[in-house]
Amino acid sequence: MTARIVRDFSRQLLLTLLLVGCAAPDRQQTPTGTAQDITFRFEDAQARTVELAGSFNNWKPNENPLQKTDIGKWSTTVNLQPGPHQYMFVIDGKNWYPDPLAVHTLSDGFGRSNSLIIVE
Repeated sequence: MTARIVRDFSRQLLLTLLLVGCAAPDRQQTPTGTAQDITFRFEDAQARTVELAGSFNNWKPNENPLQKTDIGKWSTTVNLQPGPHQYMFVIDGKNWYPDPLAVHTLSDGFGRSNSLIIVE
């Protein structure tokens, strides 16, 4: 129940932030921060491949494969522009999973949730 409350609050906060930005035409329309290198990590000892798909790569998993760093540990670093980015991990080319360590999630519109990272 607590996770759902946090998820609903995160959704409402993101929607509010987006609407506030749209309602202020005299404000700068692009984020003011700079791009940042963000490292994504995933653990799965059974996985043969792990890829990262998200709004930042048009949901194309093959553009951001994770490298195996240790037994069952995977990681990749992606340079992301400021703003919100949805993403999921793709295991063995077919199974899509949200990030279990993600602070924020957002409904994907199909009954599941995407992980959400906000780069400032």
